[in-house]
Amino acid sequence: MLTHIHNVGRTHSGLSARIPIRSAAGTRVASASFWAVTELQAEVAAAADRAEAHSTAPAILLQLQAALGSLAASADAVTEGGRRPYRVPADWPDRLGELGYLVYLLADQTGVSIDSAVRGVAGQVSDSSDLVRSQALGPDDRGWI
Repeated sequence: MLTHIHNVGRTHSGLSARIPIRSAAGTRVASASFWAVTELQAEVAAAADRAEAHSTAPAILLQLQAALGSLAASADAVTEGGRRPYRVPADWPDRLGELGYLVYLLADQTGVSIDSAVRGVAGQVSDSSDLVRSQALGPDDRGWI
């Protein structure tokens, strides 16, 4: 798995980056360049530029925490503190959208491609699930004698 991005710099069309490619043992074997910005990530960055809303990564993390708290408060209110079954509240899409916007903004601020990062995590989850499943099977289940 790639551990971090080096030499991140702004260009007129977004972020570009050089990333280290590491072997399974963690040794650097090469590096690769790629465009680290998806269309949505670029749209979020452009909106933040127009609104002059760029903050430091720690400030965005605080905003993310507040947005997550707001989302939790919405879920708490709709269930009346857990006494009622959960139903998606009317403000859920807006609150979830705000949370997503802030995640993309944080990614832009720190030079991370959300698309690549999420795909990497999804791959790890899938690989981990496959490993757990294979370990849960006994020798007879695997076809071993």
